[in-house]
Amino acid sequence: DRTPCPDTWEHGVQNLGCLGVDVNTLEVVLRQKCLSWQASGFLARHGLDESFMHFAILLHACTLQSPEVVRPVNRFFSTDERMRIDSPEVANNRIQKPLTLKLKELFDQGHTQVFYLKVEAGMHFMKGVDVAIERLPSTFVYSGPDLLYRGIKHVYGDFEERFAMGKIIIWYTLKSVTDSRGLMEDPEFC
Repeated sequence: DRTPCPDTWEHGVQNLGCLGVDVNTLEVVLRQKCLSWQASGFLARHGLDESFMHFAILLHACTLQSPEVVRPVNRFFSTDERMRIDSPEVANNRIQKPLTLKLKELFDQGHTQVFYLKVEAGMHFMKGVDVAIERLPSTFVYSGPDLLYRGIKHVYGDFEERFAMGKIIIWYTLKSVTDSRGLMEDPEFC
């Protein structure tokens, strides 16, 4: 709740480079999408006011595969990845040497500022996405089947208990779901 919502989509993405996002390419892609939507009246066709453009562009950023946005942000907020020395950001030379150290080493060596910059960049982006979702009109609220599926590759020994029907599950990063059970049998997604 203390994280401020970015006042523009540019402010929402500008610092994601520290998480491995190609911000230069991202800004070009998002600017092009913004211009395209303005020219075509995209928001109005979907019952949204032009003032929602900033939020619509942040939501669009979440759908991109190139450049990736959600995966690097989620990777950082995943404890296992955040603690790894061989994370993809390191392998792709996207971050400076001090960030390749384990989290404890970062703190021990006084690199807390780098860690907090990464947290701030990710939280600022996610706050914009959260507010965008909250501000969508009710016509965007999912009203399909009560059962949704999320493909996971990790095997839990207590799967039935952990994911029992009716149990509330909290995800600490952005996730996607589907109402198509058949998609769960596609190895591309699970």
